[in-house]
Amino acid sequence: MLSTKAVAERLGVSQRTVARMLERGELPSVKVGRSVRIRPEALQAYLARQTVNTGQVGEIDANTWITEWNDGAVGNAERAKGEAAATVAELGQELRRLRGLRDSWRYDHDTRMAFAAEFDNDEAALDAVIAKVEDAQSAAELARLDADRKYAEERLAALQALKVEIEPRHRAAKQEYDAVRPAWGYVTSGIESAKRELARNRQKMKAVV
Repeated sequence: MLSTKAVAERLGVSQRTVARMLERGELPSVKVGRSVRIRPEALQAYLARQTVNTGQVGEIDANTWITEWNDGAVGNAERAKGEAAATVAELGQELRRLRGLRDSWRYDHDTRMAFAAEFDNDEAALDAVIAKVEDAQSAAELARLDADRKYAEERLAALQALKVEIEPRHRAAKQEYDAVRPAWGYVTSGIESAKRELARNRQKMKAVV
């Protein structure tokens, strides 16, 4: 089974001409579903009817061939025009798509540049804040260390003053101890002698009893 396009290609005419041939009943056809098909033998029969034998008087109507040729030329022109319009439409659609991509790229590029500039500004501000915090921390640390130094100096001065106050009393107490030490040895020796004498007296009293 041949389609109208296949028949048009075999006959060298347009599909519109084949459609007219079908309408006039010159070419039998079969309807398959919503499509029209031509049997190969029907096409061969049509070609046989159009063939001029050497013994046959007469010839094919030239007007019919001119009409078919014109129809084919017009159909080809219309097809070419439709294809060109479709190509132009596709090119226009592709151009719009490319323009959209370009605009999108420009928007993304501008957005990235703006974000980068904002990031740089924020980074610079953050660096400034960090520097201020570090300076404040350093100042606070220096102030604390200075306060500790002052406290240590005051404590040292107080200890030195106490040393100056205690040293005379320490010397006096040492002198007094040195003076009392011999008498203390004598007293200690006397106490020991008294203890020994007391022990002997106890033993004597026990012997008498």
